[in-house]
Amino acid sequence: MVPPVNDPTGPPRVCRADCTYCGDGIVQKSSGESCDDGNSVDGVCQNRPPLDNCRNDCTIPICGDPAKIKFHNPPALDYFTVFGRIIPIDAFNPGAEPVTFTLTDQQGNVLISESLQAGQLTTRGSGWRFSSISARTQGGIKSWSINPHNRGYTFRVQAYGNFRDVTSFMKATLTVGGTRFTADGKWLQTNSGWVLFLHNATPH
Repeated sequence: MVPPVNDPTGPPRVCRADCTYCGDGIVQKSSGESCDDGNSVDGVCQNRPPLDNCRNDCTIPICGDPAKIKFHNPPALDYFTVFGRIIPIDAFNPGAEPVTFTLTDQQGNVLISESLQAGQLTTRGSGWRFSSISARTQGGIKSWSINPHNRGYTFRVQAYGNFRDVTSFMKATLTVGGTRFTADGKWLQTNSGWVLFLHNATPH
């Protein structure tokens, strides 16, 4: 792989074997890109819709994504919840696609991963929803909802499990089918767990 001509003000770009790269302005879905606007702005969420709806890693930004992890003494399970806003670029039907939400550390290790198979999110009004009353005692997803909001959607995930391996810097990734939405966060430790405030998320 060889580096392409770079914009010195933008992030570094690296050519793939076929001479395409994230940042060339062409969405290469076969290489895992969900968007590619060709600029050096790493997603901007202040406005609705966001000023820039594509991050420099060619994923779509998760905006407005405060989150919380609350520890409980065993045998009770730890609790995790996250809320976010997304604006998909392509056709969007999470009821017909597998969906996954993960938190990874700076080395890419998966610390939290919650998934639903295609069809588990069922239509509720104009949105989609999944719920499981057994999650509180058995672990897994308690509820997952996705609903229309302005030009995009909001989502909320609540889950139970063992979340003691989390750390202060984590990347959140929501995957719907082959489309990825991401945000990076600096989490703060509390007496009972961890919390991500909106102003500590990138973008926000």
